[in-house]
Amino acid sequence: MAIWRKDPDEVAATYSPEKRQRMARLKKYREQVRVSTAWRRDEHDDLWRELIDLYRNRTLDQNERTDYADSVSLAVGFSTVNVIYPSVSLSRPKITLTATKPSLVEAATITEAVVNHWWKHYDYQTEFRQAVKDFLILGHGWVKTTYVKKEEDVELSEDERQGELIEALKEKFLAVQASPEDEALFPSNQEIADTIPTVRKVVTEDHPNVERVSPFDVLVDPDATRDYDMRWIAQRIAVPKAEARLKKHWNQNVLSDLIDSAKELKEGDGYYDDQIGKDETYIIVYEHYDLSTGYLCTFADQGDDFLEDPKPTPFPFLHPFVMLRNYEVPEHFYPIGELEMIDPLVEAMSRILTRQLGDIGQFTRKFGTKEGWVDDKAINALKSTADGEVVTFTDAAPDDLRQALVALPTMTPDASMYQMNDVLVDHTTRVSAVNEYMQGALPEIRRTATEAGIIADASNARAAEKLAQIELNVANVARRVVQLGQKMLTEEQVALMYEEDPNNPTEWVPFSREDIQGEYSFEVEAGSTQPRNETFRRQSALQMMDAFANPLFAPQPQPDGTVMPIIDARKLAEYVMREGFGVRNASEFIIPEPPPLPPVMMDGELPPGEEGMPPEGGMPPPQALPPGPMPPMGDATAGAPPVA
Repeated sequence: MAIWRKDPDEVAATYSPEKRQRMARLKKYREQVRVSTAWRRDEHDDLWRELIDLYRNRTLDQNERTDYADSVSLAVGFSTVNVIYPSVSLSRPKITLTATKPSLVEAATITEAVVNHWWKHYDYQTEFRQAVKDFLILGHGWVKTTYVKKEEDVELSEDERQGELIEALKEKFLAVQASPEDEALFPSNQEIADTIPTVRKVVTEDHPNVERVSPFDVLVDPDATRDYDMRWIAQRIAVPKAEARLKKHWNQNVLSDLIDSAKELKEGDGYYDDQIGKDETYIIVYEHYDLSTGYLCTFADQGDDFLEDPKPTPFPFLHPFVMLRNYEVPEHFYPIGELEMIDPLVEAMSRILTRQLGDIGQFTRKFGTKEGWVDDKAINALKSTADGEVVTFTDAAPDDLRQALVALPTMTPDASMYQMNDVLVDHTTRVSAVNEYMQGALPEIRRTATEAGIIADASNARAAEKLAQIELNVANVARRVVQLGQKMLTEEQVALMYEEDPNNPTEWVPFSREDIQGEYSFEVEAGSTQPRNETFRRQSALQMMDAFANPLFAPQPQPDGTVMPIIDARKLAEYVMREGFGVRNASEFIIPEPPPLPPVMMDGELPPGEEGMPPEGGMPPPQALPPGPMPPMGDATAGAPPVA
């Protein structure tokens, strides 16, 4: 029987003072997790499940679905989220760094290339986009920044072993030369050969990592009102038994008891637990960060000790979690998302639509007749939708067939009952700010361009505010990624540098941990995460050219008589081709500037300081012509020697 099944007071009495202190800390941490779990289940978990169901178009519950054969849920939640989602997190961001000191300018360029390369190469964007989906649906999302380092044993070849042996013998020879009197103390050549390893460790992964964490698996201090005033934070992790056995750094005594007593996860332990295979047993583990002391520990929901003892957090920050927060609610820790305010409206619209479909089903033609007058074949013919089908009656039917079959009156529902649906649709549009323009649909009412622009600007203001929030969080994650690399990177690596186009690399940049040291300001290039609207970019580039055609930008005469242009036409043309038309190698289409002209000669004299020297980048000075008449300019043979 496991030790935690005994009386806790009796067990605690056998502990040493140090062990009692450890157990007191473990009890405190478990109580924090228990209180936070209960608080979140009572106030938030059911709502989050409902919002996810709203996004999945599961508006009506099971009872309401069985009431009507044709129950329908309106997919307003799905459309609302997926209209906003592409505008804030579609493209890979372009992260820029600014040095905080003049001495870090060169390091900032290298670090900027490194963080953008890591973001693309290790696909941080996929995990971040999933957190953005949580951010829109639930009101918040969690991103965890950690470090991945993996090593593998590689068998050394005979040549590699011989090389290491030669290096070891060289070191011994130099040491003996330095201290010949201690030669007897050095190992023999055979002993050195025996110490040469047959395998060596090779680093296969050595980089920061970004992953999305389910909001149902993050537990926070219930007394906190924002993520910066939390006293602790923990992550709930369900570890399979087979995987737990490989955790050699965990307390093996506690782990063995946990594996023997592991239970199957049941529905209700977490929102996603119903997707876990019921044939596998799991251990519930909590990764706990005590922010008041800066200590990290790991413990299970059972057991008499920690799986990992409390130790200082190995990260250069107190905890690895970044919280994406949507609409803030004063004095409440969890924000609200895009769907919480429209949830009751969508549910009401779904009920009205379901009732409409039910009424349509009732509004069908019905006939009445006496039993025995119409047989089954005739009844089926009456039910058929075929045109011109013949209906036969039995001999018992009266002579007047109008008496044998009577059309029953139908009940027409009041049309005013369904006018409320239009009101709900209007309220949903006002609350969500997702109108027909954002959905790419034509409005029912023809509007002027000014009216359409005002509506579009008002709708885009909310999306722009979300885009700014996402870019701030991207910069925060990028800062943590660089901090992890500055502290934990071991191997020298290379990164692709991106200049103008974030998808077009220019060169490889080698770097080590020392090359990315320093403090930098992190920013995300405005709009780099938005979808690239080709038509809009092209029109913007062409409008820029039209703007620079204004006489205000014309070349201006200088006091010395020269004309100085204000705009570099070559740079402008390169920008228009690259940004407006997507030409990556736009510089190849630009004719290079001609070399500068030679100095102007006055009366055959060179400018001061130019005697006998050609001007830089120009032609050598012309030589004086011999006296005599000049040959005709058009005669190609003039001045040539006579032909024999």
